[in-house]
Amino acid sequence: SGVTTKPSVLILGTSIDHGEGGTQATIFNSGLVCQQLSDAGIGFINGGIRADSVRRQLASDAKRLALGNSTEITTVIFGGPVNDVTRSVGGTSTAAEIFADMQTQWAKFPTKNRIQLTMTPLTSDGAGTTPIARAQVWRDVNDLIRNNTNGVKVWDIAAVMSNGGSATCTWFS
Repeated sequence: SGVTTKPSVLILGTSIDHGEGGTQATIFNSGLVCQQLSDAGIGFINGGIRADSVRRQLASDAKRLALGNSTEITTVIFGGPVNDVTRSVGGTSTAAEIFADMQTQWAKFPTKNRIQLTMTPLTSDGAGTTPIARAQVWRDVNDLIRNNTNGVKVWDIAAVMSNGGSATCTWFS
């Protein structure tokens, strides 16, 4: 009857999830998550937006919320809250505040499979993505993600990449 049993995924996240700076020819298929899903033959909608944050999504996510809760989507993948750590409220939010926003976001998709990404390892000494002063908040948020998701699956990209391994997600294997 035209119904598939394959998962269909909505990705919510930042420029990292969108694929900016990726190596693929097409930006919409170049984020790490997109590459993994594409290689596995899984349909997805890349909702990653440059400079987006969990707090911004909570304030203005009506269209993505409706899309994520539609019958066509089986899984929502949440990118690591990089911009919440580096930019939200002037870059002063605590790990607990950021994590509380994440839990609010997860609750908006109660009937979906939900996968939360950790944030990729720090690669900056302050001249790049994450000021070193926020490095502890970065680590604390990742620890909260790893230990307190209450049924939300975790794709621990940070741990895998820090150990030099492949960041392959096995949730769809």
